[in-house]
Amino acid sequence: MRTEKDLYVLLVGLAVGAWVLPWLLLGNREAWDHWSYFAISMPAMCAAAAYAGYRARNLAWRWPLTLVLAQFAAAVLTTGEFLLIAIVAFALFAMPMMIATALGAWLARRRTASG
Repeated sequence: MRTEKDLYVLLVGLAVGAWVLPWLLLGNREAWDHWSYFAISMPAMCAAAAYAGYRARNLAWRWPLTLVLAQFAAAVLTTGEFLLIAIVAFALFAMPMMIATALGAWLARRRTASG
């Protein structure tokens, strides 16, 4: 990844794919209704958030926000519904991504300071 724009493209693509792919494969069911969302998609998004935090540690809070907003948009577009409970759920799902991003940014700062 050369620029922050590349990180945005990576994160939006991953987040939308993590929602739309299960939706398509599982007969229009929401992604979080299947075990693969928590076993595969969430860890992948956390890893991507950590990577983004490491590569661009300034304003690191934007990386989990990007993932969550992209997934929320994909959810609204695929289901056609805008539910308040979805906002709460996505906010909760963002917490591990926030921790991963903070860890990535911390590692980048530590690496810069030591060498």
